[in-house]
Amino acid sequence: MKSILNDVVYLNIVTSGLNPNTSEIIEIAAIKVINNEVFKFNTLIKPYEEVPVSVFGTCKNLKQNDLDKAPTIYQIRNKFIDFIKDYPIICHDLKSKKCFLDKYIFENKRLKNELLDSMQLAIILEPFHINYELNYLINKVTDINKQVNNRALNDVLLNIQLVNALLIRLWKSEETRLDKLYFNLEQYFKSSNIKSWEWIKYLKEIDEKKEFEQSVLFEINEKDSQGNRHNVNLSKYKNSYEDLLKLNELWTNSKNFSYIFRPKQHEFTKFIKDVFNSKEDAPKIGCIEAPTGIGKSVGYLIPAIMESFYNGKKIVISTDTKNLQMQLINKDIPTVLKSLNLQSKINYGCMKGKNNYLCNRRLEEYKKSVVFKSQSELLEFLYIQRLIENGEYGDIEEIPNNVKYIFSEIEGLIFNLRCESDICYPEKCIERCFYKNRIKELKKEHITVINHSLLAKWPYKEQKQLDYLIIDEGHNLMEKSYDFFTSECNSILLDKLLDELYPHSEINHKNVSTMDKFYISVAGKLQLDSNIKAKLQEKITLAKQSINNILNGCGKSLKSGLYDHSWEINRQQAPLSNVSFKNRVDISGYMRSEFENIVIYLKEILRSLNYIIDQCEKEGEDDSYIFNTISAKTMDIDCNILTIESFIEKKLDNYCRIIDINNEYKYFNIRVIPIDVAEMFESMFLSTVNTVVFLSATLNINNNMSTFKRTLGLDKHKTIEKTIESIYDYKGKTKILAMEEFPKYNALNDEFIDHTVKLIENICVNSNGHVLALFTSKNRLEKVYKKLVHRLNIHNIELYKDKSAVNNLRDLSKKCVVLASKSCFEGVDIQGEGLTCVILDKLPNKSLDDPLYSSIRSFKRTTYDDVNYPQLSIKAKQAYGRLIRSKYDYGYFIILDIGHNNTTINKLKRDLHDCDIKRVNTHYVIDSISKDFKRWKIETFREILKDIKCDIYSPMKIIYKNNNEMNRIDYINEEVSKRNIALYIKDIDIKNKKLKISYK
Repeated sequence: MKSILNDVVYLNIVTSGLNPNTSEIIEIAAIKVINNEVFKFNTLIKPYEEVPVSVFGTCKNLKQNDLDKAPTIYQIRNKFIDFIKDYPIICHDLKSKKCFLDKYIFENKRLKNELLDSMQLAIILEPFHINYELNYLINKVTDINKQVNNRALNDVLLNIQLVNALLIRLWKSEETRLDKLYFNLEQYFKSSNIKSWEWIKYLKEIDEKKEFEQSVLFEINEKDSQGNRHNVNLSKYKNSYEDLLKLNELWTNSKNFSYIFRPKQHEFTKFIKDVFNSKEDAPKIGCIEAPTGIGKSVGYLIPAIMESFYNGKKIVISTDTKNLQMQLINKDIPTVLKSLNLQSKINYGCMKGKNNYLCNRRLEEYKKSVVFKSQSELLEFLYIQRLIENGEYGDIEEIPNNVKYIFSEIEGLIFNLRCESDICYPEKCIERCFYKNRIKELKKEHITVINHSLLAKWPYKEQKQLDYLIIDEGHNLMEKSYDFFTSECNSILLDKLLDELYPHSEINHKNVSTMDKFYISVAGKLQLDSNIKAKLQEKITLAKQSINNILNGCGKSLKSGLYDHSWEINRQQAPLSNVSFKNRVDISGYMRSEFENIVIYLKEILRSLNYIIDQCEKEGEDDSYIFNTISAKTMDIDCNILTIESFIEKKLDNYCRIIDINNEYKYFNIRVIPIDVAEMFESMFLSTVNTVVFLSATLNINNNMSTFKRTLGLDKHKTIEKTIESIYDYKGKTKILAMEEFPKYNALNDEFIDHTVKLIENICVNSNGHVLALFTSKNRLEKVYKKLVHRLNIHNIELYKDKSAVNNLRDLSKKCVVLASKSCFEGVDIQGEGLTCVILDKLPNKSLDDPLYSSIRSFKRTTYDDVNYPQLSIKAKQAYGRLIRSKYDYGYFIILDIGHNNTTINKLKRDLHDCDIKRVNTHYVIDSISKDFKRWKIETFREILKDIKCDIYSPMKIIYKNNNEMNRIDYINEEVSKRNIALYIKDIDIKNKKLKISYK
């Protein structure tokens, strides 16, 4: 192993967890390179505390026995310190490892060694990557066929290769450039009078670099543009393009999915085609509920692509989740286009709201006035600058989490550099701007993918009309539509806005506001009334004081507790403390009075700002960036005035006026929400659209779409509806169990938590242990995790608690449990025996006191069940839907707290494919789960044999598949494994028709 860098130490550690206060170093490795000579240090370290089983699952070949025999940290510490001496230390993801090194190796003593982070190096040198984990980078910048295995020495060796590759790629890119990066960085740090970045001195090109180029990739080929060279004449299918799904030659060569023809997918695609080509007058509206497993994405992409190809229609696809948005753009659309060989004829892209993009012009303005106070601040800025300088990148959501972790304050910088709605005009922008480029592309795109939030405001009408819409995850519009038409005012944002408009009497680098910058920019050019500055100072101070008065008043009057407070000020009583209640404190009246004061002060501020704007326009000073910024903030003030005025109205009308108070009284948020959104939704969307198709797996509530249509105003129009029946045997392959004799959740004691922990442990011990537990409360999730992790460790069962860990369930070689919150109610697709038990902590009932739902009940004079059940049904169906993702899936769906409302339970039974909801106790689950799972496994095995058309007892040991000879047993085992079923045939007794099976 050779290193470009000399006289350095490459270091890595493996730990038993993420927190140095509760976890330990269990392995350490270092490679020292001195005068091109390599020295190695590597040892396991005996832990003092229990090591979670999940660590052994992620660290290749790591065994508890080996750790037990290893030396302690105290026995190796001095040897290691002597090994590294005072040479510079290079580590990947140094930030997460330094706290362990400080505590366990260096004992929090001041280090002589210079510390360098190769992750930080990659971030600055190549800011365009979507991930900076070692494994990802190695695959992107080298052709090394090795994987990170979370073992210290292996990952040190990979890190050396990574640093070599990053430096070689930098030098290669700078061959024809005079302005070398190391020189530019040096100038930045010198001019800022900040300690230089440790990597700069290593960026200077060396002479003997040829030998290091061999394994380096110099181009990142993100997209394979080669299409499927089929012989299908697509023009023959213009009026029946759903039949393209019957042509295996189009789909079987795809690398991204294994294709089988699904009649229900064909039915789904035909329905969408029929809506698009309906003879009905606009708006043509289609609503279709399609079950899990039919391939909805491909099913609606074919109409989108073919309507664009045949008829030149510009299609907009709206989704609710970012994950699905990215899946469509990065996988599904390119896959379908390549299969059809239309990738050169159909353009597509993803569009977001303006403030989701970074602005080059704002960056240049920021650069003029910023005073960097630390190395980290300057590096954050340099990362953003290098990312967006060529106009090829600039989507804020694509900034990786690694970057936000390494640069913990970068969110504030990103906020300051976002495109602003009232300042950024792409048609006037002269910068090389990613957002401007997206606007240009939007006009030409055949297919544009957006999310529901952008759909609500659609600011790009000049570039693309919403003529043809496909709305996936349409059920989410029922709740989301309230957000679409909500106006709100947040005290933190208002406070920040007022700070930006405050003109300081004396200016220094710590308190430069936007208004200060404006006064500096017009000094000597513009004569302003001398009283304006004093007026702004006075009214801004008073407005901020009223904000604090509201928070202080609530702090003195409201109940103290763990949760934030929310109430509708005209329809509900504030949650007063006992003392305040006895003294009849009118906190809502007090707040209304303070809000009235805020409106008065904001109007005074607005008058002063309008005076300034008028003077600028008269004197021709109205074309600067800072002027546009002040104008935009003036509009923000006006919006806040309108929201607050609407909020303090004493009306029981079609609006719900909610205040949310942080439980620590640090901020508040007021919301004005329309109670009936049907008319608004109808006028916003249906008045302009030509064709719209709503699709979801959960549009039906109580076996019809009436609630969905009524909520969105679709019931006033003729709609084409279809429900595609499920393709799976839910009744035969699942059990829905409601726990009896199970305690209700009570925040004051842990009885519910303890029972939940014990149940999950017993389920894992008596089954394959692949459990997803969904919680409607993050607080409950955390409590269960803390108690469950130790219980499962005893049984060598891994426990995780976030969505990113869900993929661990796919690995049948280990038992694991994932605890997750509402984000996992959708988007989790684990097939086979990767997920055999889904647990829901409680039915997601809305609180009787929920301000919005309480107001809806009051205004519409309807029952709690009428308002609550639709959202409950959707969420329960989503949770249940995680269990069965293919015809080979089976398992238990367990609801811990189902309540005692039999009407709700009976309706829910109907919505959950008419499956029985059986009330059982813990003993039933423990006694039945092993028997049920074994029975389902055997049934699934028989189903696989039937599908692959293989006579298992045939005397022929060899079979022919795709012109290749295969051993019959090997072939069957391979097919079973493909379906993620843990079953392995060891031998077949043909004579007695018996199998020797291992349930691996």
